[in-house]
Amino acid sequence: MSGNLIIKYVYGGSTSHEPKEPTHQISQYKVSKYLKDRKVLQYQDIVELLKNDGAQFYPNSIRYYNPNSEAYFRMEKDFTLELSSNSGWLSNDSPLVLRLWIKDANFVLRSRITALNHRVKQLERIQNVIQHPHPRLESKNMSQTKLLIPPGLTSPYPFPIDRNSYIPSLIELKSRPSFLPEDCSPQTVILGRPTVSNFSEINLLPLSSNALDIAIMYAEPLARTDGKVTLSLPDAVEYEEECNEIYETLESKELKIRLAIEIASRNNLIKVLSRHPVILHILCHGEYDKTRKQFYLCFETSDGELDPFYADDLRTILDNLKTDIKLVFVNACHSEAVASVFADAGVPCVIAVQSQLQIADVIARKFANEFYHFIFDGHTLGDSFDKAILASKSKECHSCCCGHQHEPNCKWYKMAVKEGFSYAHLYHDPVCVDCPKKHEHIHKQACTWAQNFMEAYGPADNWVNLESEFATCCCSPQLPHNELLKFIKVTKNPEESDQLVLYQPKEEGKILFRKWGSIIEKRFPVEKLIGRNRQMYDLFKILRGHQRFVQLVGKIGVGKTALAKQIANYLHARNYFKNKIAIINMDKFYSLSSFLADLYSEEEFVNDLKGFCEAMKSKDALFILENCDSFIETNQKELFVKLDQIVNSTKNVKFIFILNQPLQIDFPLAKMELGNLYPADAAKLLLANTPLDKIPLRYRNVEELKKCDLFEKSRMISPQMIWHISTSLINGQRFEKIQSQLLQKLENVPEDNQADLAIERTLK
Repeated sequence: MSGNLIIKYVYGGSTSHEPKEPTHQISQYKVSKYLKDRKVLQYQDIVELLKNDGAQFYPNSIRYYNPNSEAYFRMEKDFTLELSSNSGWLSNDSPLVLRLWIKDANFVLRSRITALNHRVKQLERIQNVIQHPHPRLESKNMSQTKLLIPPGLTSPYPFPIDRNSYIPSLIELKSRPSFLPEDCSPQTVILGRPTVSNFSEINLLPLSSNALDIAIMYAEPLARTDGKVTLSLPDAVEYEEECNEIYETLESKELKIRLAIEIASRNNLIKVLSRHPVILHILCHGEYDKTRKQFYLCFETSDGELDPFYADDLRTILDNLKTDIKLVFVNACHSEAVASVFADAGVPCVIAVQSQLQIADVIARKFANEFYHFIFDGHTLGDSFDKAILASKSKECHSCCCGHQHEPNCKWYKMAVKEGFSYAHLYHDPVCVDCPKKHEHIHKQACTWAQNFMEAYGPADNWVNLESEFATCCCSPQLPHNELLKFIKVTKNPEESDQLVLYQPKEEGKILFRKWGSIIEKRFPVEKLIGRNRQMYDLFKILRGHQRFVQLVGKIGVGKTALAKQIANYLHARNYFKNKIAIINMDKFYSLSSFLADLYSEEEFVNDLKGFCEAMKSKDALFILENCDSFIETNQKELFVKLDQIVNSTKNVKFIFILNQPLQIDFPLAKMELGNLYPADAAKLLLANTPLDKIPLRYRNVEELKKCDLFEKSRMISPQMIWHISTSLINGQRFEKIQSQLLQKLENVPEDNQADLAIERTLK
């Protein structure tokens, strides 16, 4: 079959944003000689064949054309192509044609040389400015010089002048910028380095500016408060995974990319917009306000509280702050309304999720990741969107009834408006295990879940048929239910915005990411907590107050250390305790002196109390001491004398003691108790860590599981006990049997600790 293999390739990154019909073809003799009798073609084979053909390219830049999807995809190192007639890659003619798109290494080299030459000229001009400040203004012929000031500018220069900035002449600004390739006309729309034919439209930034290529903003509000009542909020979206995946995507491009990752708050949004990012990516929850009948984004305040960010709030900011953002990606449920405001403010393209719809985290992350792959490879916005849709397709893409707009008389929609979309979504999501097409909303005729769903929420007309399977939907079974269809492009000029290219060419280099704390540099590894937002909020408030010592108390297995690590990461990402956050395990110390020696070692060149106090005098630091019970019992008096000396000699050094039992001591200690999980949170944790087929059908929904006898009668259960129950289910024990055994034990156990003891005894 190797004799019938044709390999064609085209260079990208030079004059075209799209790969055209390949003009380079590897000799079939070379291909046949290399492959001989091989049955498969692998990634490394392709690299070697291209090198043997004299191609100058970057191996990690190879993309291949898939005729089934009609799109180019990034070639991973595990790529394998079967060299057979039934591979699905056959063209209209008989040979097997493999079309490749590679990044021109010579072009990148030329771009780097151009950039270096430009930098040399810049340094020469800076030196000239230092020696002769503003030479144009000191020119003898200045009075005869006409400075053409563009409309709307008070200065002949479209940016502030400083001694570190390149100051181009008006002639240079009006002519072709020196950093553009020779074959790039002034009319070409390349937004990474803006080029326009009309001087009044020029918006160039000096190389030394803090302008951003992409800004990512995410929010994790912990609680909602009206000044009287404080309520815990649902667990955050998977922002950690999405931020890291986007970062890895950008890093893989090996380009000089100015990146900022910030918390999504009103003030931070203004700061980010003032840095003129080309791309703004917003990641948070989206919710519906039943009182105002408006959707909003879940931003956060500096206190960790929810700040509902409505479309009108954004409109006010944009009315008072001019921005030249080219792309906004609002990766949040119900974000269409906010997206429209960005579009009204002049943003060429905004990607959002339709207002009535929620979207699965895994699909949202995958789509965003693929989209930025194409954007930073030089594709147009329109093609990047379409190709990302194709590249993100998987069995997970199919959604429940949230994949379409709902009819006014839809029973489910009426429930969603009344009870909340998050609550109603639970009853959309299929939880059967024997229907292989359930993600396409197609179920077997005998599926109990599907029958119950259609009886409760289905259309009024007769839905039952005699076929072996049927479609389930609250009001529109005939429509495609696909998560990717929830993404929309909001734009005033679709044809023009689809042709925009944000990054081409782009200088080689690394990500420029100047921030001390961020989600990318996670301080402590810890699994995402479920149902602990209120406790996080309470501890956050204590640590931001004046209290220097905090005891975090709770029984074994409630997750005290996990909570402490999570709050440490939360503080770290928000620039609190930026000098030091450390966790010290007190179990390893045999004496007070050994602990103090370890504490002092947290600072370089410090080996005593005086030196430690001096080093930490003006610093913000948080020390988390875990497994403290036995150590404090032995060294209580002497320990607190030393720690009191430290806090009295420093500005903002604080300590958290993680304890099983509260301290009985006359000392200024703030106390926070961590209890077991409420039934709803316990249900979420059990469902998140247990295969569905191990749980009875009627309990595969959080709202139903939390009502089971075990959770209701025990009232609250520890995370550790949930893990034990999950393990028992996975090992084959029936849920009913576990529940029956535990309920029997509960009858003879005092109420204050009945759940913990009963579950522990039974599962042991």
